[in-house]
This record gives sequence, structure tokens and C-alpha cells, in this order.
Amino acid sequence: RQESSAYVSDDHRFYLFLEGNLHTAQLPLHEYSFITEYGSAESAEFLRSFLGEHGKIICERNAVGQLGVL
Repeated sequence: RQESSAYVSDDHRFYLFLEGNLHTAQLPLHEYSFITEYGSAESAEFLRSFLGEHGKIICERNAVGQLGVL
């Protein structure tokens, strides 16, 4: 229900940013278990900076809703 965005890096890795007050140790497993199944939780601050130079945005708003229908 929070805002989300998606990016792709120059080396073709995909990143999904889930907005809100989420910290790795506090992720409710029943809601976010897909993160550990398909990827890992990372530092959003670092990745946004990195992707600003080495990536491009795929979906700036409502990435979960928009990409979920694909």
C-alpha cells in the first residue's frame, strides 16, 4: 500500500524500492517473504545514489501495481 519504484542497472539487475519505514530486521515475514525468495533487502540510500549514475528508472510511481500486472 506504500509507494514503490523500480530501476534497472547498467548490468541488467533490477531493483524494487518499497517506500515506508521498513528496516530489514523489522520486515513482517508474511508480507515481505518474496524479498528473500527473489532477492535481498539493501540500503536504499546507497542504491539510489548508485543507480543515479549506473542505471535508469523503469517505473517512478506505483511500480508494484504497474509491474504486477505483467
